Amino acid sequence: MVEQPCGGVNIEYSVYNPTSVPQLLPEIRVDGFRLDPDVKNLKRLVTNDYGNLVKADETKTKWSDGYYPDSYAPVLVGVDSKIAVGVAFLYPYLEYQHSTYNELYQDVSGGAQNGTYRFRFRLFREEGYPGTEQPLKMIPPNQTWSYTVTVRLSKPRNWITTLHAYRDYFQNLYHDANGEAKPKDLRPIRGKTLADSNYFSNNPRGYSPILHIHDRGWYEFVTSFINESKELGYARTMLWQPSGLYRNVVNNYPSQFMDFDTLQEETADAFFDFPQNQIELGFWAGRSAQVPDRQYCNQNDPAQCQWDPPGIHNADYHNPDDMAFLHHQLELARDRWASLIGLDMFGRMKTSDRYYWVKEMRQFMPNVTFAHEGSGPDMTAGMFANFYNENINGRPPLEAPDMLSNYLNPGSEIWAYYWSSEQIDYQKVQNLTHWGYTVLLSGSIVGRTDVTHLDLTPVACLDGLDNDNDGLIDFPKDPGCKSEMDNTESLTAVTLF
Repeated sequence: MVEQPCGGVNIEYSVYNPTSVPQLLPEIRVDGFRLDPDVKNLKRLVTNDYGNLVKADETKTKWSDGYYPDSYAPVLVGVDSKIAVGVAFLYPYLEYQHSTYNELYQDVSGGAQNGTYRFRFRLFREEGYPGTEQPLKMIPPNQTWSYTVTVRLSKPRNWITTLHAYRDYFQNLYHDANGEAKPKDLRPIRGKTLADSNYFSNNPRGYSPILHIHDRGWYEFVTSFINESKELGYARTMLWQPSGLYRNVVNNYPSQFMDFDTLQEETADAFFDFPQNQIELGFWAGRSAQVPDRQYCNQNDPAQCQWDPPGIHNADYHNPDDMAFLHHQLELARDRWASLIGLDMFGRMKTSDRYYWVKEMRQFMPNVTFAHEGSGPDMTAGMFANFYNENINGRPPLEAPDMLSNYLNPGSEIWAYYWSSEQIDYQKVQNLTHWGYTVLLSGSIVGRTDVTHLDLTPVACLDGLDNDNDGLIDFPKDPGCKSEMDNTESLTAVTLF
């Protein structure tokens, strides 16, 4: 079915600097949208935690998820009871290498446009590291940069289709990285924490004493963990702190996640038991975009570095010594039968460098699924899973599918981290799985949850199938879907959630 939003336009911008000195890029915006002036009736698309509609904060007149590519996509959507407005910013990020601050706001000036809404892209900054303040971007002398802003209107139900033009542009621009869409792997992942700084008195790297990794090596732990995982119904696993912890706690988790001590190295062949038992083995790569400072590494072999180095720095993709270290860690993980690798603090590397580095990692380890801690941008999310932890930074709980990532990067996984010191909410885990998330369960209680009866089938209105054979697929295309969480495409059925 061809998507046909109600209407819209493309607005072309050419920014030319005729001078002999760099000039600031101007703000780009579209004004005058007459959505409901009562903010309590406004919904907006969030793009920094997960991509779906939420009620706009009534205490504000400006709403933003910050800069792209810290947020998922350079798009803004506002929806009231009558209409949806989607505005997207089309530009070649890897070429221009600048972020953009995306903002929806209401005019409260009292003038002719009072109460209307504006969509704007501004404060363009140099491409850099997320979470840090970068200089404002300047257009070089005698250059012209071209941008397109797409504006699309639809009925509220069809709000996601207002981003149709952006999706086409995005997929054409990054198709070589994202490749063919594939089914998500919704099988839950069992996580295990191996070390804690409270255990330094028991052993130098803080391994949990009850696991006996520090004094007996890997054999006993691996056998027990595999047997437990099989009994509980897991076929995918993730080990945190496989190399233990640094005593210099400010640098944890260790970037040397595969640099084992002597006993652990001598018993590392135990990991072969994972593929032998059809269990995928995952390692969480601590500070995966940071490396030890050069003076703490072998001058002739930069991949070999002192354990627990006093200093570390953000890796530079163009520095061969930095990349030799990161390559070596991945090579060790590959040789130890890793099928999954979590990329801790991956945002410490520039976005453009992350883009090229993850392409290289996928070529080096084509059978490994990588996961980016936090919400990576759309240009890279097709190459690895995003990792959502609602326990940190005040993030809201996941209460709906991620419509934006499903639309732009179908098949890309989102790992929903579930940690609790209390009994698991099994219905929550089931809902997350139905909504297309891969649940990663961890904790002394949660990690022992039996998932043998977990239904891994996405809800019918999100599964990419024509379940009722009417030629229409999923929400919002199939009128039998009341929402994206509806478990039937039939007009006569009732939603599950």
